[in-house]
Amino acid sequence: MTPSHSNFSLHCAAAAATVLLFTLVLAHGQFVATNGRDNGKSKSQSGQFITSESETRRVQLALRRLGYYTGAVDGFMGQKTQVAIAKFQVDHNLPVRAKITHSLLVSLGLERGRS
Repeated sequence: MTPSHSNFSLHCAAAAATVLLFTLVLAHGQFVATNGRDNGKSKSQSGQFITSESETRRVQLALRRLGYYTGAVDGFMGQKTQVAIAKFQVDHNLPVRAKITHSLLVSLGLERGRS
């Protein structure tokens, strides 16, 4: 196997793993879309708490700096943001929820841990 073929195979395996991870998280209904308000925590129609646009932007910037996120820093919790969060959570042994959690914010250095 040539080096370029080996790199291609690794890239394909990584892409397949990402798709599998995204599918598993989506299948478990973990994704929650924002409702466009930027007033702190608010509730979605299902009653789950969702994240403000400004907090989502902070997470997108932190994930971009670490190489997990390549999308627009727009405060929208889209698929790219959710996949980046899920990858970070896997790599840092956090529960994979593909959404912004307190443990994600602490791991990114955006919030202090609870005392």
